[in-house]
Amino acid sequence: LLFTVVLAFLLLNLVKERSELKHKIAATIDPLSGVGNRRAFLDGAERLLHRSSLALEPLAVMVFDLDRFKQVNDLFGHGVGDTVLKIFAATASRILGGAGVFGRIGGEEFAAVVPVADLDDAVSIADRVRREFTAAAADYGHDAFSPSVSAGVVLARDPRQALRDVLAAADAALYRAKSAGRNRVEAGDASTRTPVARAELIAGNRRAHRSREAVNA
Repeated sequence: LLFTVVLAFLLLNLVKERSELKHKIAATIDPLSGVGNRRAFLDGAERLLHRSSLALEPLAVMVFDLDRFKQVNDLFGHGVGDTVLKIFAATASRILGGAGVFGRIGGEEFAAVVPVADLDDAVSIADRVRREFTAAAADYGHDAFSPSVSAGVVLARDPRQALRDVLAAADAALYRAKSAGRNRVEAGDASTRTPVARAELIAGNRRAHRSREAVNA
């Protein structure tokens, strides 16, 4: 009888732990793309940057944004838009591998922090993501328009630098890629700390840019 009671107690604890783990995982995974959500990305990126600063390993911070994503939804429907997001997430996850952190941080925006050799290596990796995504998503376009992605890339060199500042520098590089015609990778410099006010200005510029895209779509 005692054995039965103990076994039942252990089974109940096991079920409870599995349920808690399931809920914890669900809270960190973006349900559409299957990659980490914004919260998971930020938490993982902070840990990776801290570990890298101790080991003095270079890290690339990348921000990706699908080009003219509104047109994908408008022309082909939200079902196709969701499929395109999944294709990008799968393509980027395969290329970036498991050594870094990758997640969906906005509607059509993704970010990654990955170990690299140098800035040229970082740009090369981001450009491979861009090229292979364009090829993988080609069936979801037409002669006048095909899904593509732009990216901004910087190296995290200063261990004292906040993650939000490095992301702001990558975001500024992404904005340049968008302004230069999209479907390209631009490298930035995060060696100088980016003030919060500057980060907010960049975010405002990007919102205005997206508004213009929506009008011109």
